[in-house]
Amino acid sequence: MEHNARRYGLPRFLTWPGWRFRRSCHAALSFLTCTFFIFGLAAVSPALAASAANTAHFVLTSPTVRSGATMPPADVGTRNGCPGDNQSPPLIWNDGPAGTGSYAVSMADLDAKVGVTWLWMMFNLPATVTSLAQNAARDPKLRPPGAVQARNGFGGTSYTGPCPRKGKFAHHYLITVWALKDTTLPFKEGTPADRVAIYLRGHAIGHASLTPHYARR
Repeated sequence: MEHNARRYGLPRFLTWPGWRFRRSCHAALSFLTCTFFIFGLAAVSPALAASAANTAHFVLTSPTVRSGATMPPADVGTRNGCPGDNQSPPLIWNDGPAGTGSYAVSMADLDAKVGVTWLWMMFNLPATVTSLAQNAARDPKLRPPGAVQARNGFGGTSYTGPCPRKGKFAHHYLITVWALKDTTLPFKEGTPADRVAIYLRGHAIGHASLTPHYARR
């Protein structure tokens, strides 16, 4: 787990046993973990502290995805026999902080066996863009010009929907929109998402999130 903390740019203290313990905790504790993942790091990063300050009125919503609710079938993955459509969710955000030059969107599985696993990451979204349509990750016609996607934790340069092992506890997913001063990030299509994530955490001037979950019964 210490290796994973270094890999994802997280402080060494996140390798404590308490971080591992969340895998078997109930939903409330997992939700606190999601919150800590974004806001707890503000204590060790001035950039994240400024980001938290700019987040008060920055809101992320979705017509289909809700925090604390199950991911809709359309957004669930298809690998390993999962019964979804593997479409990235529709997202809407507003009240981005002043000075925003672009946005990025990410989705992470916080309960993966190997630590944080990135399911999706899209960046270089113009500051004038405040929404993404359903399946924008896989349909170029639904993406704004100039949008770029990172390589996710499953090796794809697109979206890989939730698909935890059958019978296991629910996995919790952190969907985040990041506001950045940069109009263009210094990364090309297919750059590993964990590398882009380190940049986002260090340069974001605001962020907003949703935290749905999904389990295979």
